[in-house]
Order: sequence, then structure tokens, then C-alpha cells
Amino acid sequence: MDSVKGNDTYGWSVLLNIMEPLTRMDEQDGETVRVPAGAKSWESNDDGTVWTFTLNDNKWSDGEPVTAEDYVYGIKRTLDPESGSLNSYLITCIKNGKAVNNGEMSVDELGVKAVDDKTLKITLEQPTPYFLSLTDTRAMLPERQDIVEKYGDTYGAEAGNIVCNGPFKMDTWTHNSEITISKNDNYWDADSVHLDKVTWKIIQEETTVYNSFDSGSLDTCSSGTPGMDRPLLKKKTE
Repeated sequence: MDSVKGNDTYGWSVLLNIMEPLTRMDEQDGETVRVPAGAKSWESNDDGTVWTFTLNDNKWSDGEPVTAEDYVYGIKRTLDPESGSLNSYLITCIKNGKAVNNGEMSVDELGVKAVDDKTLKITLEQPTPYFLSLTDTRAMLPERQDIVEKYGDTYGAEAGNIVCNGPFKMDTWTHNSEITISKNDNYWDADSVHLDKVTWKIIQEETTVYNSFDSGSLDTCSSGTPGMDRPLLKKKTE
């Protein structure tokens, strides 16, 4: 669950629920639109090279306030070559991003700055039309420096080795078995979170996945085997 080091699909589905990116995509009136999340508003200069985000009043699951510096730290850590992040290529459009990622410049020279606790400023190398689409990716998630440094290489490797600032917080992680998350009452938009708990079952065998869904012990599932029992599933849902 270390957003800097991980890049798998399954981990991302969990991270989207326990962490809060600057923006999110939402469906409204049949259209997919970008909406506020960690940032309640954003604006750019005339040529789109400088972006300023004003943060929501959000808190981490341990009660500490989420600050602009948390986003700065997450972004810097992603581009720091010592992190070895597979997601760093996504945000080399940030000023000095390529040089920092190549080890040619200090991470402190990256074009990202906490103006104050609630204001994040990001300067790009050049106008980048797709920049906002990067603000809901792993590469720009916030991280708490004190927690990352406390756990080191085991940060995000266990349920107790991470703090969350998203709609949910991680409660348990039984490796190769299941992950449970529960509503994060400290979340800025907690009133819009209508589930109290979600359990991810980690099941290796496709047949077991299907049988569990068929019996009702799973509410939803995905299959890695194209066409597996799809005609039967379609018939059962008609």
C-alpha cells in the first residue's frame, strides 16, 4: 500500500478508498467529470504552467490534519531516484522532474511547494494539457513523512504501518486472505460515505471466485479468465 513503490491494479483499488488524491473522477448526469477531493479548488496561470490547489479541511485517520506539505512529500518521494518508483515517469512534467528523477538535481529543486498548510503550488516545465488527469493517480498521493520514516521499508506493508486520509481507513490485512477497511470518520466528506465496512477477499483460484459469488458470499468479483462462466452469470442477473 505504499503508493510510491506499488503499481499493481489490486493495490490501487484499495488505495483509492483509503487515500485522498487532489481530485477524483465522478459520474454526473451520465458524464464523467473531475471533482474536488483533497483539493476543494484549483486554478492555473494563463499559460497553464503554474497550478495552485487549495486543500479541503481534511484529517488523517489518526486525527492529524492533512497539509499541503503531505502532498509535496508524496510527490517528491515519487520522483526521488532513491525510491525507485515505477510511477515517477507520470509526473516528470513537473519543473526539474526529469533531472531530479535522473539524479542530476536535488529533489528540493522540484517545482512543487507548500505555500501554507492549505495551499499547494506546482510549477510545470511547460504547458501540459493533461496535467489535471495526473492529480488522481498514485504518483501524486499524499504521504506522511513521519510515518514513512518510522516504518521505513515496511511502510504500507501491514495494516498498522500506514495512516489514511481517504473515505476509509485500513483495519486488517491478512496477507493472501483478506483486507478489511472501515469508514474514516475523520474524512472531510464523511457524510457522503454510506458504507461502514468493506472486505476484500484475496482468492487465487478463479473457480473459487465464481463459486463464492454464485453462493452470495461475495457481492462483486472480477475474473482474470476471459469468458469464464459469463453466459451463466448473465443469465442469473437477467
